[in-house]
Amino acid sequence: MKVLQIAKLQAELCGVSLFARHLQEEVRPFGVDVDTVPEMPADVEADLVLLHHHDELFDDDEVGAIAGAAAAPVVIFAHGQMTARLCAAVDGVVAMCPGMTPPGDTPVHLMPLPAWVPSALEDRAALRREFDLPADAVVVGTNGFLKFDRQWPEVAAALLQGDARVFVEILASPWRLESPGLVDRLERLGADQDGRLRLSYSFLDTKTLNRRLQACDLLWCWTAAPSRPYASGVIADQYASGTRIVACAKAQHAHVLTLPNTVGAPNDLDGFIAEVVRETRDGVRLRHDPAPIAWGCCLGGLSLFLRAVVSRRAATP
Repeated sequence: MKVLQIAKLQAELCGVSLFARHLQEEVRPFGVDVDTVPEMPADVEADLVLLHHHDELFDDDEVGAIAGAAAAPVVIFAHGQMTARLCAAVDGVVAMCPGMTPPGDTPVHLMPLPAWVPSALEDRAALRREFDLPADAVVVGTNGFLKFDRQWPEVAAALLQGDARVFVEILASPWRLESPGLVDRLERLGADQDGRLRLSYSFLDTKTLNRRLQACDLLWCWTAAPSRPYASGVIADQYASGTRIVACAKAQHAHVLTLPNTVGAPNDLDGFIAEVVRETRDGVRLRHDPAPIAWGCCLGGLSLFLRAVVSRRAATP
């Protein structure tokens, strides 16, 4: 099956374009050949059009125009909440978590964001030496795009103010819309804490990010920000490292909260941070098999869904 994938920010290092790049490569073993373009071409030579949608990228009229102009069926891969009008305009929707689409007749396939998974986890002590991390500290790590709503300065300060043997590793990438002053706040916090916080502010390739997350004792994915399915890639990358995760009851975390080695955090963190750090120091540094979050475990169902959409369109008079 041939799929034309439309990713408007194809050339940028943002969540949608990165996901589209991985999808193009990872779905090939399932007999799906994907070409990716930033906008709808005049002529479509494909069995299906897969449109990566977020309300910052396409408005309802643009989606309607694409669906109306395409001879092939159009499926939206939703990176944000969908409206009934959008769903009705296309032949199918792929949603990252329940609740992203309103009730209706449009077929919906649920596929939480997957991640690249290593063939085997590496020795944590060796990784700590390689990445210059303290051997005797509880290393709490986090990753993702640097944005105010992730609350990294506040969470990092809370982690560091208790146990003096905690080290915070923030593996941040620049977001396409800057959060002015956020880097300075984190760097000042690191200086005030005698270097117990390290901010790596650059885009890391998938394998390097995975190894650096493997080196941590505990990963932090809690946020007080509203649920955003678009953000589920962060926790997928974290689970792929085999390292224990602190998460929260958000829509974008739901698929990982049901898996082993994930700790659900309360909305009120008072007392919780000290407790989870103490547990980690006392030996609860579990590692899990990250296979359930791998691309290969998710794309079989997506392939079947896309083929069913194509067959349904062909059978429609």
